[in-house]
Amino acid sequence: MCGIAGFNWNNTSLADKMISVLLHRGPDNKSIYSNDLLTFAHSRLSIIDLSTKGNQPMTYQTKDRSAVIVFNGEIYNFKELRAILSEKGYSFNSASDTEVVLAMYLEFGYECVNHFNGMWSFSIYDLDKGILFCSRDRFGQKPFYYYNENNKFIFASEIKAIIQYSELEINKIEKIDTKAIDFYIDAGFIPAPYTIYHKIRKLKSGENLVFNLKTNQIDRKWTYYEIGDYKPLYNKSYLKEEMLESIRDSVRLRMIADVPVGAFLSGGLDSSLIVGIMKDFTKITDLHTFSIGFEGEKYDESKYIDIAKDFYGTQHHHYQFREKDFRELLYKYSYHYDEPFGDLAGFPTFVLSNLARKWVTVALSGDGGDEVFGGYTYLDKARKLDVVRKAPTFIRKSLLSVTSNKCLRKNTSISFIRDGLRASLRDKYEYPLDDFEFSKNKSETYKHWLKNNMEQCLRKSDDVLLEALRINDILYSTFGDHFLTKVDRASMANSIEVRSPLMDYRILNLSMKIPYKWKHGLVRNKLLMRKLAKQILPAKILNRDKQGFTPPIQEWIKDSFYSTLLYDSLDNLKLLNNNKLNFYLNKFTNGTISNQMKIRLFLLSQWFDCWMLN
Repeated sequence: MCGIAGFNWNNTSLADKMISVLLHRGPDNKSIYSNDLLTFAHSRLSIIDLSTKGNQPMTYQTKDRSAVIVFNGEIYNFKELRAILSEKGYSFNSASDTEVVLAMYLEFGYECVNHFNGMWSFSIYDLDKGILFCSRDRFGQKPFYYYNENNKFIFASEIKAIIQYSELEINKIEKIDTKAIDFYIDAGFIPAPYTIYHKIRKLKSGENLVFNLKTNQIDRKWTYYEIGDYKPLYNKSYLKEEMLESIRDSVRLRMIADVPVGAFLSGGLDSSLIVGIMKDFTKITDLHTFSIGFEGEKYDESKYIDIAKDFYGTQHHHYQFREKDFRELLYKYSYHYDEPFGDLAGFPTFVLSNLARKWVTVALSGDGGDEVFGGYTYLDKARKLDVVRKAPTFIRKSLLSVTSNKCLRKNTSISFIRDGLRASLRDKYEYPLDDFEFSKNKSETYKHWLKNNMEQCLRKSDDVLLEALRINDILYSTFGDHFLTKVDRASMANSIEVRSPLMDYRILNLSMKIPYKWKHGLVRNKLLMRKLAKQILPAKILNRDKQGFTPPIQEWIKDSFYSTLLYDSLDNLKLLNNNKLNFYLNKFTNGTISNQMKIRLFLLSQWFDCWMLN
């Protein structure tokens, strides 16, 4: 894993400044490549081929073609791809996956990304065509930010590198994108292509970009990957076997490294399944696993962590995350995330990554399991509505009459079903998304974004709401610029690579064949997963309900310490001149704000102090 940076002119001094602020992403080597057309910079975290031959920027030459790359990520199937290329006459100077990426580009052009199984962001300089070919992986595990103004094209792994270019001067209030503030307030993160600064953008998940070094213009930008449509296959034994085999192979590939590999173990279904499969590819008693505990039974999973680590017999390391850790991390959190970011799990993930780095350089995680198998609790309502919609018309009319009873109107679950029934009896059906709190009382910016996303997801889901919401998570809501940004920044800040076997694109494609009723049942979730994991997990883990990885910050935020800091920042935050933000600032002043929104405002104020005042 690495830090990358570059731009379309020659300036090694600027490149050194840019890559120096990314050394946490790659502390093992720092190198620069430049010519009259461009400058590339790279900071390396050595994972595959620890020799200097694996350093970047890397050049690859054939008889008539040559290219240079800066690459952040891992291509897990690089050995298979290398064998294919060798048969075509390609030779290799290193044992790295980076060299394979270059050769694949020279052989397959822009289509090379369709052959990769991995996570990546990269820029390839094609010397013959005079272009930069830039790409971000299918689900956005690795970031790619860029600036494209006045014939200047600058890219990097993190915004902090781009703003080293002095002419940007983006630490001024007027450079803030007000739409980004809307997204942060309503969603807690800023989705691509937006960033907090209106002149800096990021590639979307599964997106390529070609920049022409001769014209200094973007020639083309396009989506190269879209998840398939929901096409259920009602063959449970086949799906179980195929999914389990896919997960096994995904784990096997992600354990390939020339450095120690460990695993995060939360005591939940997903991470426990990954560790249970890792034992097939390593000596389990030598495997280092890592976990975080929280204060209070509502938040803490320690009893399940103990069950899992004792069952597998790993070398386990545990840390109890406390309020003092939260306080101590506030500045680092704002610094490393660059943008306002409201996912509270980022704090313990930061500490977990720091803990793991003491023993390993790579850690496998269970991220993606809820999206693959339908694990989120908010899908309960969607599952029930999808069931009642299939009922005959006379039954739906009867149910509508019952659920319209005055005594039941204030029950949010009942009102959701009632509104769904009412909509299903109209000629044109529209889902009552407001009752999911997805668009209720949200900004027009957010509503428009959600509406467009859900229309696409409903088409892909064959009009099954549960599937549409699950697809929305994969494409827009939880992956990419939300959960995966959380993991990338927290892990890279501590120079550790996190790999997520359940996010293998083969597994996510296969998930589109699992009938929705085998994902989220009327009573339990992850039904198919529990079936395939029966011989791998201890019973108490297999049968437990979902519990989120969230510290008790909603309790801690009540302390006057945080209110005072936020109050002191009110005048500064009002300079951002956003109607939605000012609405909640007034609610804070009046004492009528929710703890969740108070946290979001507080983290925004910390970001402002870090990046606007320094």
